[in-house]
Amino acid sequence: MRLTSIPEVQNRDFRIDLLRVAGSFAVVVLHVSARVVITSPDVHSSAWWIGNLFDSLSRWSVPLFVMVSGALLLSRNVEEDIFSFYRRRATKLLPPLVFWTAFYLLIQHIGGHTLTPTAVVKSIIMGSPFSHLWYLYMISGLYLITPFLRHIVTASSTRELLIFITGTFTIAAIESSYSSFWGCLSTTFLSSFLPYVAYFVTGYYLYNLSDRTSRINDLLIAVFAGFLLASGTGGLFILMGPKSWDVMYSYLNPIVIVMSLCVFRFGLNSQFLSSTTTKLLGPIAPITLGIYVIHPFFLIALGRFGLTPFLHHPIIGIPLISLTVFILSATSSRLLAAIPFLRAMVKG
Repeated sequence: MRLTSIPEVQNRDFRIDLLRVAGSFAVVVLHVSARVVITSPDVHSSAWWIGNLFDSLSRWSVPLFVMVSGALLLSRNVEEDIFSFYRRRATKLLPPLVFWTAFYLLIQHIGGHTLTPTAVVKSIIMGSPFSHLWYLYMISGLYLITPFLRHIVTASSTRELLIFITGTFTIAAIESSYSSFWGCLSTTFLSSFLPYVAYFVTGYYLYNLSDRTSRINDLLIAVFAGFLLASGTGGLFILMGPKSWDVMYSYLNPIVIVMSLCVFRFGLNSQFLSSTTTKLLGPIAPITLGIYVIHPFFLIALGRFGLTPFLHHPIIGIPLISLTVFILSATSSRLLAAIPFLRAMVKG
């Protein structure tokens, strides 16, 4: 049995819109809660445990974006000219990559960070001129191999794809664990995409399955995985300290992998989308790139005014600040999208 690629259609897939919006909000929650985890690393504190739990429960956010990209890009016409594909992807990726790299380098400079030319060049080569921008640099590598992966997935049987996905996830998880525990040589952004090939192909695989039955069990498993991740992080923190975050919070931790796949498959269930939901998703889904790239700016800005997750106990502060940052990011992205020469900076 071979999977058949879904033809490219003009109508929006609101399941994908749902996944994009959910992923963008989860990224905001992740970064807000991470401030609690890092700022107040006390395993005996209820505030820390709440931050740890919110962080753990939102770790599926970035893998979700990778799977959405794989679902859409690998399902398209395999006969598409490779240079046409690269040209379109470059047109979409390079403007926001350059713009937001310059923007956050400027933010760091204004914030008093010393940025020498050597340091700037090194941060760009490493794909991390600012913490969250690594994703834009990483995804460029996946775009480079997309035309070749299209041929692989369309020529592969279901069984062959499952073997490929299982094998690449296993290798990526082992490499990630080794790196987290023992450390390794730093890599450039050119190879940072390799561990995420598994998520990319899995997005295609799950998106093309014909089974659209209710998957409430997927949601339950994802929630359980989040609590398991939080418990493991707390236990390991006692033994390893901050290094436990690298081990447990890794997007390639097996628990995170299971949680991410379950959330993605659950989101593909169209039965959960009402007409009201699709109307709400419509204005937000096209500017989720903007929400992703701009939300750290509002986190920094609100922090300058004392508006942090510690404004109240994090059980209240994290949802409150997350919602505020999300609304500000979505609103500003919509405004930028209305300006012709800035539209490409926020629309993926």
